[in-house]
Amino acid sequence: MQDALRSRGLLYVDPRPGARAPQRAWGRTIDLVVDEPATRGEIELKLAALERLAREAGSALGYAGEASPVLIDRAAAWAGSIESRGLVLAPVTALMRRPETGEAMPAPLRTRAN
Repeated sequence: MQDALRSRGLLYVDPRPGARAPQRAWGRTIDLVVDEPATRGEIELKLAALERLAREAGSALGYAGEASPVLIDRAAAWAGSIESRGLVLAPVTALMRRPETGEAMPAPLRTRAN
């Protein structure tokens, strides 16, 4: 499957925190699931944990399984003030890791320097 994804220029994001990163495809695993459980307080705690991970590691990838009203409300409030805390949101493509094969990044994922 990873070879097929790589040959088509597709990414693989594994939604299981701590799972092994894909070896032959561009991708990575998530750092944490933001909406398990999907309560206001837990979502806020998970978003704070995501920020801590980003500060410690330089980046963090969160995953939300279901776009519930409480998740959308908390994520929007959090994202609306994230720059004031010295962080930025980035597209998932900015967080992808090179496959162990050492292949060049497929054309759809290449970025330009500003």
